[in-house]
Amino acid sequence: MYVPQLEPVDVAARHLLGYQERLLQLSPGDLAQEVARLGDGSASPQAAMDLALALGHTRSPGDLLRAQGLLDQVLRNSSPQAQPWHAFARLLQARYVEQRRAEEQTEKLNAQLRDAQRDNQRKIDQLNEKLEALKNIERSLNSRPQPGPPPSPASPAPAARPAP
Repeated sequence: MYVPQLEPVDVAARHLLGYQERLLQLSPGDLAQEVARLGDGSASPQAAMDLALALGHTRSPGDLLRAQGLLDQVLRNSSPQAQPWHAFARLLQARYVEQRRAEEQTEKLNAQLRDAQRDNQRKIDQLNEKLEALKNIERSLNSRPQPGPPPSPASPAPAARPAP
């Protein structure tokens, strides 16, 4: 009977795919507990990969940068234990670079939107001030006493008579 031998890279792939599925099922609170459980990821290349994968799901500031640092550690590790993880580390690293770029672009666009909203609110406030000033002018004009009807012409002045 033939029993296929699994290569270390196959074991690594199966582990990462299974762990990814597990992470997708976690709530944000459970994910935070999982990150805490993993510690600093220095125990092994697998631990570093697990932590990097978990950090990629947290959406917390700085976690992607931390994950990239862990992936760099795995890639710099040339031990036979780390070799099966290198391709996956490169894959995650490329994904995280793109994710960070997208997040930075989103933050930049959000800042532009906030600036535009602030400018629009300032313009609205200025227009409201002008409108109130016009209303005050209109009220002051309406509160002045209306002039009475023009005086009716008095009896016509007698026509000038020629002098004798």
